Amino acid sequence: KLENMLRLGAQPTLILNGQLLGKLTLNLPLSEFPDWIRNLTNLKYLMIRGNDVSEIPAFISELKNLKVLRVENCDLDSLPKELSELKGLKELGLADTKVPYFSLDCMPPNLKELGIGGPIYGYDKKELDRVRKALPKTKVYSIMN
Repeated sequence: KLENMLRLGAQPTLILNGQLLGKLTLNLPLSEFPDWIRNLTNLKYLMIRGNDVSEIPAFISELKNLKVLRVENCDLDSLPKELSELKGLKELGLADTKVPYFSLDCMPPNLKELGIGGPIYGYDKKELDRVRKALPKTKVYSIMN
């Protein structure tokens, strides 16, 4: 029944009472990030995949303990500038996620790994080289290359 609650945007009781939740994976038909995720202040790992999410909300910056963010198999309009406020984010995974223009201004300052591309949405070598050059301390890899 948790799946039905999530589809309706309800905040599951286990999360309402458990801010200590450290890892969350949502592989459900969602059209947007559920607003209640902002309450998970101890979240370290968040994966949202296989859905119609078109944006990462600005409230992502409220998840100060987030170390890994994976948004996979989605069509994002862009990446929010608020990602740059996540000083603890070490890994950003965008496998099979379409981002029309990869803005470097929104990259977190301490990012160690950035995974982009994949069998559905690849990036050409020129774009990968641009990202790698701009982020010399980050391991930038393409899922396909």
